Amino acid sequence: MSKPMVAIIGKPNVGKSTFFNYIVGQRLSIVEDTPGVTRDRIYADSNWRGREFTLIDTGGIEPELDDVIHIGMRQQAQMAINIADVIIFVTDIKQGITAQDQEIATMLRKSKKPIVLVCNKSDNFGEPDPTLYEFYNLGIGEPYPVSSTNALGIGDVLDAVYEHFPEKDENDENKEIINVAIIGKPNVGKSSFFNSATSSSVEMANYPFTTIDANKAVAHVISECPCKELNVTCNPRNSICIDGKRLLPVELIDVAGLVPGAHEGKGLGNQFLDDLMQAKVLIHVIDASGSTDAEGQSVEAGSHDPLDDIEFLEDEIVMWMYGILNRNWVRLVRKIEAEKLDIAKVIFDQLSGTGITLEDIIEAKRKVNPDYTKWEKEDFMELIRNILHIAKPMLIVANKADLPTAEENIKRMQEKYPYVIPASAESEIALVKAAEAGLISYTPGDSDFEILEKDKLSDNQLKALEYIKVNILEKYGGTGIQTALNEAIFGLLNMIVVYPVQDEHKYTDQKGNVLPDGILVPKGAVPKELAYLVHSDIGDNFMHAVDARKNMRIAADYELQDKDVISIVTRG
Repeated sequence: MSKPMVAIIGKPNVGKSTFFNYIVGQRLSIVEDTPGVTRDRIYADSNWRGREFTLIDTGGIEPELDDVIHIGMRQQAQMAINIADVIIFVTDIKQGITAQDQEIATMLRKSKKPIVLVCNKSDNFGEPDPTLYEFYNLGIGEPYPVSSTNALGIGDVLDAVYEHFPEKDENDENKEIINVAIIGKPNVGKSSFFNSATSSSVEMANYPFTTIDANKAVAHVISECPCKELNVTCNPRNSICIDGKRLLPVELIDVAGLVPGAHEGKGLGNQFLDDLMQAKVLIHVIDASGSTDAEGQSVEAGSHDPLDDIEFLEDEIVMWMYGILNRNWVRLVRKIEAEKLDIAKVIFDQLSGTGITLEDIIEAKRKVNPDYTKWEKEDFMELIRNILHIAKPMLIVANKADLPTAEENIKRMQEKYPYVIPASAESEIALVKAAEAGLISYTPGDSDFEILEKDKLSDNQLKALEYIKVNILEKYGGTGIQTALNEAIFGLLNMIVVYPVQDEHKYTDQKGNVLPDGILVPKGAVPKELAYLVHSDIGDNFMHAVDARKNMRIAADYELQDKDVISIVTRG
């Protein structure tokens, strides 16, 4: 990913959220003098010394507690540690070193990540508190005295964090994480989908406009890692490997609900159309049960046709883009004629900021009347729909598939549209929570689960699990959440995963990391394109590439295959 990731770790009630909120300049984390108020990872972007980074706030770690909530909080913290470039370990100087601190320190040292030790609640700056020196015994390094409530010492901490940032890649724009927009009308389960896909804590409620701002968080698509085939133990940098499954990051944007007339500013209007246009692919969440009307209000299940929602949302996006192009069209036509301009380039300039490329427009224009001087509204609409389908492909998630009224609607959707995934986001959340608590064995994307602690489950919980098994997993082969993510990236965007290495014999980079990076590339890409994705200098100095599996040079026009391990040879 382009920005360094910094995780804030510590036991409950040491001031992590206050520290987090001060740095990001917003009250995003809950701040309360009660242990365990932050239970999930919370992400926010910040900047220090001109370097942007992503800060992750986590729930407090209590190693000795094994209830459902605290197991989940530890797992959330461990996931943050896994993806972090730098870890800020927050302690409470007034409490001194506790057994919890010692256990957390041991866990952090095992991560082999850079750690900055913070002694929070050092409210009296001047002569160092003698207790400060006690914290050297944690074996983490120098402790930094901080008062989060008084904003003292935070700059010193950030300076220390900054020194551990990975070297900045001047070609970072080439390696931006793929953006996926979660869209739909209000109250269809978008935030539930977002939560289940990212394990992020976004407010969920049964009324429209619960999501007011575009929420962003990291999710993962899953691909087979070559490590087992090659009989090596990989140590990924940009991704995660779990039992031979490579989890590659994508960024989800949870866009607030669109209602009819959004392109005219109704509902929450153009703000959200702007948000969704930054994505490479759209996941349209539909209430397949038909229990929400066009405005997102709850109605009797089966009384609303969800197919109407599919059409309305695309129409809103098309009308919004039409408004952009149409408002200056007469003037633009005159300018094109007078200056002999390329029509595709002019349209591209008008749609700047939407993530639509000139190539997208050229391809879309081939299917409409070539005489642009005679274009009517219908021609514009056809052109825009073509552009949208090419530049922003859309996957339909038929959510609430577990409800009785959903099954027939799903069949109708699948008959009419090519990419429809039956899903139950609430079921996925329930299964993930149960797995985090150690009650069941379940991995996202699985078509079944195994109950591990039956005696710890109530009758209602057992009934709920059985309902999910029968009505979702057995009927549709899974909850649909991971399937939707994978289909969006590997299906609609037609991406594959390639592993660039420096040493084709050991499958390592220059630092000895085995299979360090899995890079998503378009199917059909050639080695030189991969080289540029790694770094512009590598692309500029590209000579040839080697297939590490076969230990043989490959042709310049060789089309990269999924799970290829490629060594790039450069000049100099």
